[in-house]
Amino acid sequence: MKTPHHQSGFSLMAVIFLIVIVALAVAFMARLIGVQTATADLGLLSSRAFQAARSGIEYQANRVLSANSCANANFNLTVAGLDGFSVRSQCIQQGSYQEGVNQVRVFRIISEASYGDYDNSPDYVYRQIEAIISRD
Repeated sequence: MKTPHHQSGFSLMAVIFLIVIVALAVAFMARLIGVQTATADLGLLSSRAFQAARSGIEYQANRVLSANSCANANFNLTVAGLDGFSVRSQCIQQGSYQEGVNQVRVFRIISEASYGDYDNSPDYVYRQIEAIISRD
């Protein structure tokens, strides 16, 4: 006669538990890598938005200093690295003052740069910077 063989199945439960834990760890790591990549991408876009806004300041400063012109300007950038950014720059004459024999005019320049659509784009970035320049 055969003696009854008693199996408990404890090893099977331990293996299933380990598989589940490893799968959860892999899923967590994949999610973490995705979040880190998105954060790095937004950081790069933010730096590019700052440079795009700075280009609006430089454009307006050049117009004020070389052409004696102060007018608003809107443009889209197409250069490598800033392609897709929209820039809106404003030039406002703040006033003037007398410095010796020269009449000095003061201008406030506001430049805004944006990328993407605020409502529909996860990659939306916006930067606004201001500068004050003077010209005699």
